[in-house]
Amino acid sequence: MSIGFRPASATTLERRPTGRRLTQVACLAALSGAVCVLTSVRAKCAEHSSRPPALLSMWSAQQADLLAAKRYEEAVFASEMAIAAARTVRDPHHRRRLLRNLFYSQSCALALAKRPEQALVALRGAFDAGFFDAAHVLQDRDLLSLRTDRRFVVTVRAMKLRAKANAQLARSISAARRLLSVADVGAHVPVRAKKKTGR
Repeated sequence: MSIGFRPASATTLERRPTGRRLTQVACLAALSGAVCVLTSVRAKCAEHSSRPPALLSMWSAQQADLLAAKRYEEAVFASEMAIAAARTVRDPHHRRRLLRNLFYSQSCALALAKRPEQALVALRGAFDAGFFDAAHVLQDRDLLSLRTDRRFVVTVRAMKLRAKANAQLARSISAARRLLSVADVGAHVPVRAKKKTGR
């Protein structure tokens, strides 16, 4: 946001006292500087709100290490802490992206810890947060113990349907954009006037 003012003419300067004009200029300069500072602060806040909290990074890394060490119960606890930290992210889109991966990791940890009921709940949470990679789920050996459960089959089927719907939607949007771009180009093509032939 910029604040501008029109310079006064010579006649106006003669009518106004010098001290008053200097005060107005100083006020406008101070206001403009305050607006710049506020804009910078807002940009910094938006950038900070999209970053994952430090605790989230710590618990996520710890969960990965615990899974590698086959300490599954401790990995489940670390995943719970990571999910709690992810819920504090202000940006809803970024929070959703974090949660879908964290819920999926938690589902793997719970399945390896032989807690199938909770693992299926976490897998459904990953789906609700936007995890639709059914092929990855079917190939993941961490979830091997869940494959015979009917709820697992239903969740995977829902992932496939949602992924298919999203792909169709993306194709429709892409086709609509192409049509709009062609129409926009056609609207700006100059029409040549026909030359009149003399008789």
